[in-house]
Amino acid sequence: MNNFNLSVGILFFLLNHTLDLNPALALSADSYTLETEMNFNSKKFDQVIKDLSPQIENLDRKGLLMLGQAYFGSADYQSAVNTYNAALSLNAKDFEAKTLLAEALFKSGKKQEALVALKEAVEINSKYVPAYKALISQYESISNKYELRLLYQDMIDSFGEKSEYVLKACELNTISGMHDMAKNYCQKGINKYPNVVNNYVNLGLTLKDTGEIAEAERYLKLAAEKFSESELAQISYAHLLNEQKNFIAAYKHYIKASQSNPNSKDAYIGIGKTGLELKKFDESLSAYKKACFLDKTSVTEVRRAANIIRTSKNRKNLEPFEKLAENCHK
Repeated sequence: MNNFNLSVGILFFLLNHTLDLNPALALSADSYTLETEMNFNSKKFDQVIKDLSPQIENLDRKGLLMLGQAYFGSADYQSAVNTYNAALSLNAKDFEAKTLLAEALFKSGKKQEALVALKEAVEINSKYVPAYKALISQYESISNKYELRLLYQDMIDSFGEKSEYVLKACELNTISGMHDMAKNYCQKGINKYPNVVNNYVNLGLTLKDTGEIAEAERYLKLAAEKFSESELAQISYAHLLNEQKNFIAAYKHYIKASQSNPNSKDAYIGIGKTGLELKKFDESLSAYKKACFLDKTSVTEVRRAANIIRTSKNRKNLEPFEKLAENCHK
């Protein structure tokens, strides 16, 4: 894994999964009182610290984790680091303590140390989901698709071919141009989870990239027919039809995509492009207006449309497109 800065998203994820008292963290009777536990559950962290910190040298692993979480909840991150390290002194391979330590290290500004702790947590226990989720959150935040692919492969190896993991492996390999891996995972996804649209679409896109156009069309068409309410399925098939200059069919599927998601800029731009090819100037103009409303960067496509009309010397329809091009980005 590459070194990088951990994001706040990771720590929010971990915090949300650690502040509630887990039965696994329940303290022994001689480490805490019932009142301390109730204070912890109520997130009265100052009181928990007051109760437990004087006896830190006598706390067992469970008590130390509770105290560490109380410090973290009170934003005393360095004390949380020290407390989790105390827990790790009892067992250096305590993957849960290492994950909590990573959270506190990050908040203390020790980002690289936090990353090391997270990686060690995964290495110690390849089935500890919170550490994986934390790493995934970070890699997604910086669009590190390489590390994401490796992580999802590890999760498939550790937890089996669950729908979410196969879906992400299919998607990431498709995006990364790893064609053989993409075909493998996307086909597995279709076979095991036939009601997940993304697997069909990504397999179609991979086949298209490898020049297997007939097979690509088969899967993209199947996705569009099987998932008639899916914007992704409709727009992906429409893009292929548009490239094949089958503007009538593409126009219909762009319309379906816009119906599935009235806020799809890409669907409206598709309607605008194919509408122009079909001489549906009013429909094209209306679609471009909607695209401009949703995203001002659509002005580039509107200007392109105006140039097409200008080149065709269709002066009657040029003016409204030129006017929209002037105002789209405002």
